[in-house]
Amino acid sequence: MTTYQIMMRLRRMPDSGNKTSELEHVLRTSDLVKFGKQIPDEYINEKCIQHAIDFVMSTSFMTVQFSPPPPPNYGQR
Repeated sequence: MTTYQIMMRLRRMPDSGNKTSELEHVLRTSDLVKFGKQIPDEYINEKCIQHAIDFVMSTSFMTVQFSPPPPPNYGQR
């Protein structure tokens, strides 16, 4: 998928919010590096990495751990 296609699908999703624009910045910067052979400065690299991490963290599911149930008491009082 292209950056355009990814962004069009994400914008259709409810609650896409501010993180979508940050992800778009990451993808467009990646396109410039890949296709335009540009080398972004260290600050841009760090911002893109942080935006990507923030996007993943804000869209990932929370894992909830439950304690296992106690063993059954067969015939014990």
